[in-house]
Parts: sequence; C-alpha cells; structure tokens
Amino acid sequence: MRHALYYASDKAVSDALNNHRIKNEQLDELFTSRGIILSLKTSRKNRASYFSRLNHDYFDYELIASKLSSSSARERNTTVSISNSDLEIDDVEAAMSELLQDLSKADNEVKLNRNGNKIKLMLDYTVFDTTKSELSQATRKSAEIDVELSSEGFLIRSPENDEINKIRSELLDKIAAKSKDTQLDLSEIELTAIDDPHKITDFFQYLID
Repeated sequence: MRHALYYASDKAVSDALNNHRIKNEQLDELFTSRGIILSLKTSRKNRASYFSRLNHDYFDYELIASKLSSSSARERNTTVSISNSDLEIDDVEAAMSELLQDLSKADNEVKLNRNGNKIKLMLDYTVFDTTKSELSQATRKSAEIDVELSSEGFLIRSPENDEINKIRSELLDKIAAKSKDTQLDLSEIELTAIDDPHKITDFFQYLID
C-alpha cells in the first residue's frame, strides 16, 4: 500500500535535515533549487533551521524522506521446503505470477524472472515506523524471494522480517491452491548457527542435487 506524507512540521523538517544521512551537498541543493546561496560559514544547524521555516510542498517532503529511507542492514534468510509430489514448476510460477499481480496493485515495484527450475521474485517496498519523526518513518527496502526445484520438492528462500513473512505466507497459500492435496507439506530449514556462507551454499547445493 502506498503511503504519502502531505505535511511535516518545521521541527520535523529541521530534525530531518540535521540527520547524518543528509549530506551537506544535498542540503545545499535544496537551497540552490530555490535560488538561495548561503555562506560556507553558515552552520548546518542554522541551514536546517532556516530551510524548515520556508514553505514546502509534497516534492520537498518526498525528496527529504527519500534521503532518509534507504536501509543497508542485512537481514538473515530463512528457507521453507515444500515436499508435495504433485506440484510442478509451472504451478509454482503461476502462483508467483498471481502474487506479483497482488503486490503490484499495492504500488510495490515487483519483477518476476524464471530460469529453468529457478524462479526469482524481486520486490521493492516501503515499511513504516510511526514511532519516528514524520520524515524518518519510511524505510525503503529491497527483497528477493527465490524458489528452486530440488530432488525433494521446492525450496523457498526469503529474508526474515514481518513484511516478507506475510508475503511468503500469501505465496504458500497460492501454491497450496495449485496442489491436489490443498495442504502443503512444509518444513522450515534453520541455519542461524552457521556463519560460513560457503557451508550454507554447499548445504543447499546438496539439497538441490
């Protein structure tokens, strides 16, 4: 679902512009776009305070919020195995295509790519934390949900967070609708105790082979 910010208080704008994620060059661009040139001796605090008292529009809020929204924190992945024997890769692709349509309606950026027995759903989405100040509430994230056919069935790999877990559950419901059993035989694979990425890769390669 798309969330938009139509108003932010002067304090919210000032706090946002004092955030370390806003570079000095980006702050200067906000002023030059208005035809305002400030002395290099003007402190960052005074710049932010002055800009916050100007009139702002939706695009100002969007620009400032976008600078604060990027998230580089790496999330651990989780894997679910589906062992229903009647499912085909085409069934799973159809289910993922339906999910893509649902996510697209909510104004997410979604792409689907299939390469043989591997299907990748790429998603750009926004999560909100209303405990933060107005312009810092939105965090833009990217995620991939990978589905691969193995000798035992299908493996679904995805990041471990509330939003993606919800989307993965929706995908599993759609896959279940394609199965004659209507109920999936699921098992979750937990690898949090293994830090070595090579060992994790070897493990999944063993399952696929």
